[in-house]
Amino acid sequence: MNKDEFIRFVAERSEFPLFLTRRFMDATITSIKDIVLSGEKIYLRDFGTFYLNLRRGRIGRKVKTGDTVEIPPKYIPAFKPGEEFKRAAEKKHVPEWVYEEEENNDSD
Repeated sequence: MNKDEFIRFVAERSEFPLFLTRRFMDATITSIKDIVLSGEKIYLRDFGTFYLNLRRGRIGRKVKTGDTVEIPPKYIPAFKPGEEFKRAAEKKHVPEWVYEEEENNDSD
């Protein structure tokens, strides 16, 4: 689902006009980005936490040449689902093809 589809979904569920839902969602997304980029965490109870994660610098290797390359540290945005969200995901039915694929991989 892309952003536009998500906004339409929320508008239908909330019964708010599409233009208001779009403005609200744009403001929400911008606010989440601004707050997280300022270094603060956003805790949404039962949903999850948005935060910046510091990825440490490391030594990498170029695939083609084998030369080593220094990869600098950087921040990446992250999301950690809350307990209720995780429990809801655990209750979701796993399709049969997943089990069939595992069985096929085990027989190799």
